[in-house]
Amino acid sequence: TTDLLLENGGKISVEGYDAGGQGSVTVEAANSVRIRGKGEGPDPSPGSDTVSTGILGHGTDIRISTPEILVSESGAIRSESWWQDVPGRIDITTQRLTLESGGHISGNALGHSLTSGIGAPIVIRASEFVRVEGSRNGRGSTIASGTRSSGAASSITIAAPWLCVADDGVINASTGRFGTAGAGGINIDVDRLELINGGRLASIEWGHAALGGHIAVSARESILLDGGQILAWGGNEAAAGKIVLKAPRIRLRGGLITTSNEEYAVSGGIEMNTGQLLLSDSSSIQSTSTSTAGAGTVDVTVTGDLSLLSGG
Repeated sequence: TTDLLLENGGKISVEGYDAGGQGSVTVEAANSVRIRGKGEGPDPSPGSDTVSTGILGHGTDIRISTPEILVSESGAIRSESWWQDVPGRIDITTQRLTLESGGHISGNALGHSLTSGIGAPIVIRASEFVRVEGSRNGRGSTIASGTRSSGAASSITIAAPWLCVADDGVINASTGRFGTAGAGGINIDVDRLELINGGRLASIEWGHAALGGHIAVSARESILLDGGQILAWGGNEAAAGKIVLKAPRIRLRGGLITTSNEEYAVSGGIEMNTGQLLLSDSSSIQSTSTSTAGAGTVDVTVTGDLSLLSGG
């Protein structure tokens, strides 16, 4: 098609609940794909969070190719699983991707510890930018791969010149408290990464004897945290993910980079390599722990200037 518009309950869906997954959805639009939902808030109950508007599937491959994608008002691109051992995959190729007002892309495994779904990997390639901004009715704009089941979450991979996560938007990989498998990693390859006004990259690991997903950012120009956060957390007997950042310039202005672990969890630690590191406005890079395993290592290599200003 030239343009695809789904709004106010408009839906393209493939729903199958057997172990093998079900079908695929492929969209090719010469100009744009726009998904505008009804603004529903999230339902935290396992398997109960429904979204009325978007491209939706269970264990489904979703492939979208178009110059521009806008997902807003709690609209969604989702491939989630309940019992599927073979997860779907979300593969997006575009110039410009914007998620706003609770718009989200997710590849979650729903259920609980007795179900065995696996989260869908998410791959996003944008030739201009990816923006994840704002919230609506308690639902943040999100790119998420998570699991509430005994199966693992999958990875999130984003390649773009500019990635901006702002106004409580989040890119998140997580495992639920009763899971036994690990969270997937977040892999970001950009020119510039900006986390602004509560924008976050997060790896949350609640599982038993599971490994948290890493957060790996490679930026050819800069990483900016202006009131933003990068965090990896582990609880229970899980291990928190590792944070790995590489860029010629890293600046934190009221920003936080942290790894923490509780109960019996092991920390993943922080590794940073940059030519210039600037911390201001009470910014912090830290590893904290209330776990019996102790805190993780913070390893920062700065080949040029290191500046700590105004309480940073």
